[in-house]
Amino acid sequence: MVKKFGEYLIKRGVIDASTLVEALHRQSKNNVINIGETAVRNKALTPEQFLDILSVNETIDERFEDIALLLNYLTQDEIDDLRAKQEKEQQFIGEILVALGKLTQPQLEQLLQEFNKQLNN
Repeated sequence: MVKKFGEYLIKRGVIDASTLVEALHRQSKNNVINIGETAVRNKALTPEQFLDILSVNETIDERFEDIALLLNYLTQDEIDDLRAKQEKEQQFIGEILVALGKLTQPQLEQLLQEFNKQLNN
């Protein structure tokens, strides 16, 4: 049984592996920026601190929150709170595939129903 929606779509022949990789990359990229945007929106970071972290992120291969900790801009508790808020705003693979034009909204809804049905069996 396939437990991840992206794998299910590949198995069904709806998308290919490169399309899934593109969607996962976009999701990952959005999530990196979203934690910072979430921090700025919630006044845990200033816009200047956000830009500082992005600047450092271009030179070292570390996660956004690790750089924020390193620069003493955020505490681990603040990061945990922001992650919880971010999860509520996370963009899902299906939504990304619709945005990329790989699926229509009705197709996505149908495929999600089928996927959830196979998970419950």
